[in-house]
Amino acid sequence: MKALIKFIILFLLLIGGQLAQAQETDSLENRKALEEELQIVLEEEARLGMQDRFFFALVHDRMSTFGMTYGTINKKNIGLYFTARADAEIFKHGSYFTVDGNGDVSGDVNGNVRFTERTSTGNAEGVFGFTKKLIYPVWIYAGGGAAYNPVYWEAEASMGTGIYKQEKEWARNTDETSWAPVFDAGLIGDIKGINIRGGVKTHDFSEWFITVGVGFSVRR
Repeated sequence: MKALIKFIILFLLLIGGQLAQAQETDSLENRKALEEELQIVLEEEARLGMQDRFFFALVHDRMSTFGMTYGTINKKNIGLYFTARADAEIFKHGSYFTVDGNGDVSGDVNGNVRFTERTSTGNAEGVFGFTKKLIYPVWIYAGGGAAYNPVYWEAEASMGTGIYKQEKEWARNTDETSWAPVFDAGLIGDIKGINIRGGVKTHDFSEWFITVGVGFSVRR
């Protein structure tokens, strides 16, 4: 009788151990299955552009040789961006005098000034606009802003001796310098944090400039 009881107890312990091991195996398999399903969901979200992102890019066009743009590209909502760009000519403002359309000079001039026939036009722009996803990984952008276009005349100055300096001065022409509206639009491509763009811009809808840019994006 004692042997039978001992056998039953051992049998029950064996069955209990096997059940516990089976439950542990099932739990591990279920956890792995859930992790695999979660990974599939995350990959699908990334593939379909489900993450709102912040981007920064350097931009270039024939009128504005350098610039930058930054903003957001979103899963559903409209995003915002700001672009600032300029060219090297905008920095020709070291002259201590200005000139008008008639050639009359104003400012701190301690001698005679004569102008060569060379002129230069600078450009600086600021644009604010919106982004909207078309289909992953492509967004459209469009915006408007203002462009500052100073016109400079090259000048040579004499300090009252009748001998003109070899060094040139660039005097801003106050009559020809202008402000103008600027509009731009194009497409943004963003894949795995690499952000590229291409589009067009115009000041008066009569002349168009191709714009390009490349940068990066990060998840918000």
